[in-house]
Amino acid sequence: MRTGRHMGAGRTRVHPRELCPWIIAGIAVALACLHVAVPPNTHAQDAHSEYQVKAAYLFNFLKFVEWPEDAFADPLAPIVIGIVGDDPFGDVLPQVITGKTVQGRDLVIRKYRAGESMRGSHILFINASEKSGFPSCSLVCVDQAF
Repeated sequence: MRTGRHMGAGRTRVHPRELCPWIIAGIAVALACLHVAVPPNTHAQDAHSEYQVKAAYLFNFLKFVEWPEDAFADPLAPIVIGIVGDDPFGDVLPQVITGKTVQGRDLVIRKYRAGESMRGSHILFINASEKSGFPSCSLVCVDQAF
């Protein structure tokens, strides 16, 4: 191995070829640390963050809706978020809306099955699990005022 060139005042210049093994070793250590630091179940985390985004979208969308006067039974009635089918949000949607109001109204989550009366819901999230039941769900929705 060659020694570096003396640059005076106790400094030594290292040739780039001499750094190469150290750079490769540093990259290997960094990759090993990254592999240990990233949990193996990142797909579940991606799904979790996907529904965090969807929950935030639902909440923020509600802020921009102009509700007709007859959309609520009374001035204190809550805004009802309906979920049709399996609930993919888990505890994410409740965390997003708990303690918050939109246009002075509380927010409530109700869960439905396709074909069930969804009267009183102001916004619906229809899960992909209801793909086969979507035609009947959409017919129920058309027959009801939301």
